[in-house]
Order: sequence, then C-alpha cells, then structure tokens
Amino acid sequence: MNSLHIVGLQPKKLSNYWRISPYLWAQHGLLQKYHLPIMRDLPPGTEFRARTFDFGFNPGNAVLAPYDTQYQSITQARNFLIWGINGASAAGRGQIAASPAYLFNVVINHAGDQQQFFNKTMSDIESAGTAQEPFILTSPQLVLAGDQMTVQIQNLGNINLAAQVVLLGGEF
Repeated sequence: MNSLHIVGLQPKKLSNYWRISPYLWAQHGLLQKYHLPIMRDLPPGTEFRARTFDFGFNPGNAVLAPYDTQYQSITQARNFLIWGINGASAAGRGQIAASPAYLFNVVINHAGDQQQFFNKTMSDIESAGTAQEPFILTSPQLVLAGDQMTVQIQNLGNINLAAQVVLLGGEF
C-alpha cells in the first residue's frame, strides 16, 4: 500500500504552496494554514456520509425536555473517517431557545474501550458548526467498522428543545 494514502504518514514538505480548504475559508481565511495539517487527503474510494443523531426534529424521536440529558448510538458498518461536525437546534412552539442551547460530546466505543472527542462536554456554539460553516476537525477521527458512536446531549434551557448533531466524513 502506498504510504501517501494513509492519513498521518505523509512527507514533511510536498511543495512550497500552502494548503487551504474551501470549508474553512469563511472561518479563518488564510490563517487556516495554522489549523490544518500539511496533508489531509482522504483514503482512496471514500464516499461522503453524514451520520445524523436526531433528538426531536423527525417524528418518532423525542425532544429534549428542560435540562434533560439523552444518548443516541449508531454502530458503524464500514470504516468512517470523521472530518467535521454540524449542529442545529429549535425551541418548541412559542418558546425562545437559549444560546448556547445544548452541551454535547461524542464517545466512540471500540472493543470495550471508550474514547471521547472532547475532554468535556462542549456547547453547540463552541464545537458544532452550521451548514454554511461546518466545524472542521484539525485531525480527522477514524471510526473502525463495528465500533459504536454515541452522542450525549444535554438541554441547557427551561424549554423543550429539538436538536441534531451531524458527523460529516467518508466511508471506505
């Protein structure tokens, strides 16, 4: 296998040009060169996927009650390389959502071991981007086939809240 296709095993300097990402342009402009690794190519044959953890937007999923904490899990069928996070929230009818609206964390279970994305729960403002400006991880997170991803989410307001956390990445 060519080592140039394995994430993290790239030569130190490929050219004299700075790598930039169109996804980070709105957030950082040219300063994104300090946020991105030199090489961040996805493995060959990667298919774009968005893993959605839904808490109340779609019928059948319960909304978050005031100050409630819920968990939702998905087991990966194929290898999944996560490169970004999106989030959305909406208050119940006639109510106004607080800002920040919720705290969340992502936990990956692999062979009985748990790994958290963040060392503490993060607010939607800090670590959940929007559809226009997704939160791009500086280092992609690999989830192997058979691993379980769990999103823990906590409502911060005294209202019913519908929320979604979407993990953006590629399956291969």
